[in-house]
Amino acid sequence: MNDELTEKEQDKEKVEESEKKASGNIIVTNLYLEQFSNGMIGIKRDKDFPPKQSMWINRITKKVRDLAETYQEEKKKLLQKYVEMDNDGEFIKNDDESLRFIDKKAFDKELEDLLDGEQEISLKPYKFDLDKCPDLAPMEADFLEPLILHKED
Repeated sequence: MNDELTEKEQDKEKVEESEKKASGNIIVTNLYLEQFSNGMIGIKRDKDFPPKQSMWINRITKKVRDLAETYQEEKKKLLQKYVEMDNDGEFIKNDDESLRFIDKKAFDKELEDLLDGEQEISLKPYKFDLDKCPDLAPMEADFLEPLILHKED
């Protein structure tokens, strides 16, 4: 029974995601922006995409970069609130180079809330025929996945 509910919930999430993409805007989570900021996802510049795809990827990358910068500013505010700082305004680190938190549990809770947030990108998802794309590394596929409509959508 639990597996059935989980399957129904997954189906509902897929429908909601398709509806969001069809609305003409793209929704990404702040976790996605965190991964982008840390270089965990993204498109390498050495790929040879067809011109229309290349232009769209450049446009979306700029928009994601702007949102990621805003996200990083909010994360920095949290760090300034919960990490000890020296007189020069630098974060104090422990001997193991980790940050010295004033209240780690509170920070983790607020960071989790921040990561759960969603951002809307006002750009229509692009219909990609992934079969015609250059070989994508996993980090590139992860970058594109929430941003595109697949050929079969």
